Amino acid sequence: MDLMALVRSIEELLYEIASWVLFFPLTLWKCVRHPIRMMRYGASELTDKTEHRFAEALSPPILLILTLALLHLIELPPPEELATAMSWLFEDDRNLLIFRAGIFGLLPLFCAVLDLRRKGAALTRETLRPPFYSHCYLATPFILAVDLALIAARLPMSGVLALTLTAGAAGWYVGALAVWARREAGIGMVHALASAVATLVAFVVILVLGLYALIAASVT
Repeated sequence: MDLMALVRSIEELLYEIASWVLFFPLTLWKCVRHPIRMMRYGASELTDKTEHRFAEALSPPILLILTLALLHLIELPPPEELATAMSWLFEDDRNLLIFRAGIFGLLPLFCAVLDLRRKGAALTRETLRPPFYSHCYLATPFILAVDLALIAARLPMSGVLALTLTAGAAGWYVGALAVWARREAGIGMVHALASAVATLVAFVVILVLGLYALIAASVT
């Protein structure tokens, strides 16, 4: 690589990082205010040429990763017992970020697989990508609110705030997920709402059981 090519690469990298400062809050706000519109945008942009994709917003995976990185900066230290038992995870920030990205990335992946099953579509890497991108946009504000609620729950006199954040985030997420399922699968609103609640409950149960098994294995 010659010097000018290196300079251009640095320029592009600097511009990309600087643009995140503007487009991160804008994209997040759009996801909160117009979740269904952003879900459709996330899937439709994949049909554009690579250089023109997501010109008006951050791509869904980048939005999710930046949100997790921001939460990582403001999170409280884990309890001493947990930090000791899972020292392999908490001693290195990179390991923790990768772990969190993998864990929270399971929610849009789980929902994307369900979308394909409702449509009777084949499950491949290509067919999975559009619904995964759509659900990344929907999942990111929910994950942000729940994580902030977990942080607030560990602060004095913040139990009501934590509960309010969690309830509000869950209501918003289930409502948007139900509207999406109704429009995409052509099912009734009651069926869609029940499906959305079941999806979130199933994911939480699987996540809690998985984390419990991981902690138990680390302790032993």
